[in-house]
Amino acid sequence: DADIAWLRLALPQIRDIMLAGQLCNEQWNPRIGSGTFPIFDPPAYTVWHNALARVFRELAPGVPLLAGDVGSAASRGWWEAVRGGIDYDAVSAHIYGTADLYSPPDGKPVWVTEAANLSYWKPWHTKYLLYIWNSQDQFAKRPEGGILP
Repeated sequence: DADIAWLRLALPQIRDIMLAGQLCNEQWNPRIGSGTFPIFDPPAYTVWHNALARVFRELAPGVPLLAGDVGSAASRGWWEAVRGGIDYDAVSAHIYGTADLYSPPDGKPVWVTEAANLSYWKPWHTKYLLYIWNSQDQFAKRPEGGILP
């Protein structure tokens, strides 16, 4: 309920500047940075994701919904367990080496949302759209400043 309330508050304020949306980052990863976070098991994630996806589609029609954060071999088994049961338009991929390149079997596009080095990028690979959000600022902002108006 809290996540849905957040979507209802935030999405109308930023919808006009969104290129895409993603409901969770590295949902399979039990350790991010110095903190330990609970891991979503595939069935619980599927229910959670689809509940939020319905609200996302209602509030941000036409905005692509990313899912996954597929990258290392550790994430692939988890991702394959949820891939067929969730609503999404494209897969988010984290590329830290050429072994992390991923082509989903359902033919959905892949957006590279995190990459260690552009030398890993293969421009000839037509299933990938390069979209790197990492920057010096660490936050996406409107041209006039601020994350929300």
